[in-house]
Amino acid sequence: MASFFHVYRPEGVNSEYHLIVFDDSKEAFIPLTEFYRDQVKRISESSVIAYLNTMEPFFYWLKYKSCYKDRKVWWDDEPESR
Repeated sequence: MASFFHVYRPEGVNSEYHLIVFDDSKEAFIPLTEFYRDQVKRISESSVIAYLNTMEPFFYWLKYKSCYKDRKVWWDDEPESR
């Protein structure tokens, strides 16, 4: 099963990101990449990696299996009004 995954920037590559998260299509997924960059300044890198390892399968699930009231949902959807 393909899933979201992350890789560290290779040596010699210039980028503002030390780690990049990719979706199952191997496209960079900037929201989780930014999450890593922001959180690693606040907590230990091992904790951030643990969070990523938990969130990556969740984002895959959201992409393919999430459903609420017969509608696919995504992480950046507008909140439902009551």
